[in-house]
Amino acid sequence: MEKFNIKLAKYLDDEMLAKISKESNKPVSLRSIARKFNLTVYAVKRLIEYSKSIERTNMAHN
Repeated sequence: MEKFNIKLAKYLDDEMLAKISKESNKPVSLRSIARKFNLTVYAVKRLIEYSKSIERTNMAHN
């Protein structure tokens, strides 16, 4: 991920990322995830991308 919106930094704790990542694995829309966590669809999309990039990085190091 090249750029990350600094406004989303408060949602970057491991617990929140895990919750959003878990929800994104379910067959639900980004809009419903956004409503559940009181975020924008854009924020949910970026957080999902960020969590996936972290997973890829962790897998590459192991």
